[in-house]
Amino acid sequence: MKKTWLASTALLFLTACVGATREVDLSSQLQTVWDKILSFFALEFIPADDATKFAAFLRIIIFITVYVIMYEMLTYTVLRTQQQRRTATVIALAMSAIAVVTLPVELILSIGGLYGSLIGAALLLGPILMVVYVIWGMPATTRFQVFIKVIILTVLLWVLNATSHYLSQIGGTMVA
Repeated sequence: MKKTWLASTALLFLTACVGATREVDLSSQLQTVWDKILSFFALEFIPADDATKFAAFLRIIIFITVYVIMYEMLTYTVLRTQQQRRTATVIALAMSAIAVVTLPVELILSIGGLYGSLIGAALLLGPILMVVYVIWGMPATTRFQVFIKVIILTVLLWVLNATSHYLSQIGGTMVA
């Protein structure tokens, strides 16, 4: 046991020494790999319309999402054994690739805008609803507790007003 521990430590030390003597810009290598992945999902190998990097990124996200949904549906319902799970992997990969390739860029950008709006609304409404829930459940038996509720509601009103002002500056509309 001690020999394997010693050998592993020596191997790790030698690897670190060799890696330290070689100057490698890891960020440029990662950028190159990321650019290759983006160029694949931008469908640059197919002579078609120009796809933006945002649309390529959304293609990656949609590919992963469709794959996970299809794989889980197949393994939960029909294909349950280990061999059948391999089949489910192939089927889910094929279906997600078909879904990503056949979606037009306009639809992909619309999906991205919709999900962005939903996530933004959740990030805005989540804390507000939590504060309202806390205030609703907080007892108000003494004057101090009522004062704390008023202070919290005042801060909430200030945050909502600042958010409304910010949204009107960036071009959004806030329903009164």
